[in-house]
Amino acid sequence: MSETPKKVSNVLSRMNMINGHISSLLNDCRSALDDMKAEIESVNEIIRNAEKSISPSQQGTFTDPRDGRTYRTVKIGEQTWMAENLAFAYAGSKCYDNDLANEAKYGRLYDWETAKKACPPGWHLPTNAEWDELMNFAGGKDVAGKKLKSKSGWNNNDNGTDEYGFSALPGGLGNSSGSFFTVGNYGYWWSATESNASYAYFRSMGYSGAGVGRYSGDKSNLYSVRCVQDCQD
Repeated sequence: MSETPKKVSNVLSRMNMINGHISSLLNDCRSALDDMKAEIESVNEIIRNAEKSISPSQQGTFTDPRDGRTYRTVKIGEQTWMAENLAFAYAGSKCYDNDLANEAKYGRLYDWETAKKACPPGWHLPTNAEWDELMNFAGGKDVAGKKLKSKSGWNNNDNGTDEYGFSALPGGLGNSSGSFFTVGNYGYWWSATESNASYAYFRSMGYSGAGVGRYSGDKSNLYSVRCVQDCQD
């Protein structure tokens, strides 16, 4: 019987130790939750500030006199861009999968020669230098994609913050054989700058990653077009 108090004391000691561990774990969990809440609020604040940064004076519209279609526009830095892909039915342009339903969302796809002529009066296909200006304003090519991509529409829910109202969407591409690829995953946009006699530079954004790539593509490929406004004197 003399061992009983000792055993009880040992059990109580272990229970106190366990309670101490549980209390410590609970405190750690509460601290982690507080940190998560603070981080979420910080991200939300960034998003709210980004949304506020697109002032009404930076946004506008433009109606293409050739077909009466109205496009959203946005001033980013010193440039004014169409905030939608061009959808003018220039001869040789195509809708993704030849489906007009895709035109409403993604605009049309153009080969390079057509892209150079497709923008409406007062607008033009941006050069490499003009794309670079946009990339630099948005923090550089490694992060600009996240800021320029739309807030919805990208596969795997890998959307952007659309910080400047550019609203880039993954319209995919086509080739000269009539095949189409990567809608929902990637967007491709021509520049007006040649690489050589057969290739020209384009920019791309993907569902996975925050950057904007610059590559050289066959001029017969079909990519999206974003028009930039001519310099205003």
